[in-house]
Amino acid sequence: MCCLCTLGYVLSCVFYMIFMCCLCSLGCYVLFICHLCASGCFSFWCLPCFACSTAKKHGECICLPLLDIGCIPPITLAMRSSVRERYGIEGSICNDCVYTFFCCPCVWCQMSREMNKHQAAFVKGARH
Repeated sequence: MCCLCTLGYVLSCVFYMIFMCCLCSLGCYVLFICHLCASGCFSFWCLPCFACSTAKKHGECICLPLLDIGCIPPITLAMRSSVRERYGIEGSICNDCVYTFFCCPCVWCQMSREMNKHQAAFVKGARH
């Protein structure tokens, strides 16, 4: 993915998150929209809490994201790479660096969403 596409993706994530949070704060009680908005609002307003809960869901130490420092947070970058590897998601470390640098809340939302999606598929498959 070229740099312009990557930047466009990150900006669209930010716009989407802000838009969804505005819808939610205006009293939108449609279950699907509020479900999408919940993690976006949580990560936007309290990223450390959201990152810690996502790390715990991934099986890592709950306090690990609190060690993130710098322009490109190393823990977030490592977690994103780990999630991509675990679930077979295409991508590169270069893209991970760009996404992490420009929109860390978006990265944590993506990781949480992927874990939820694969957990739901695992539970659904276990029932049959």
